[in-house]
Amino acid sequence: MAYLKLAETRPGLLSKQVVFDRGMEDENLREYYKPLSAIEPGRSYTIEDLIYRMIVYSDNNAKHVLLSHIDGVSIVQPYLDMGLEVPGSKQLENFMSVQEYASFFRVLFNATYLNREMSEKALEILSQVEYDRGLHGGVPGLTVAHKFGERIIDDPENPMHGFKQLHDCGIVYYPNKPYLLCVMTRGYEFKNMAGVISRISSMVYKEIEAHQEESK
Repeated sequence: MAYLKLAETRPGLLSKQVVFDRGMEDENLREYYKPLSAIEPGRSYTIEDLIYRMIVYSDNNAKHVLLSHIDGVSIVQPYLDMGLEVPGSKQLENFMSVQEYASFFRVLFNATYLNREMSEKALEILSQVEYDRGLHGGVPGLTVAHKFGERIIDDPENPMHGFKQLHDCGIVYYPNKPYLLCVMTRGYEFKNMAGVISRISSMVYKEIEAHQEESK
């Protein structure tokens, strides 16, 4: 979002070419859901392409390159402008509540932070995320503008496993009644947590569908 905000007043920013340095650490090694397509060391990419790859393929190397080419003030500015706590500013770990996570989708849908062009660009990218589990797994063929995230947290009492977190948040484009759904989970198996999110997504979808049928 920080890059898209800057691009509103810097038209050439998204087409700027940057290089994925061969010396950078591979940020995807620790991920359970590996990107289906990842950037290659030594190659150059536009800022817009890196944003696309970070969101659609969950390529953490693309995220790392983007972070290395933007100043810290610009990164935190969206949080400050929206009245949100900057993740990691007061806690030992980065933390964001489900309400805070959902607020980013609200401002994109209503175009109340980015302008209409950039908000629509962001939602278009989010609707192409390559992840058919989670929220997507609970709705039949609907467009979902969403982003999932995973995290592994070391557990001193269970060092062989550690806690895992899987979250999925986004806008489900139900015909004439789009809705926002965010689910955060914690457990030991990503597969099980993805199933829980899909089941919750399905329950919400069926409830929305039932209300729509009643109103006809």
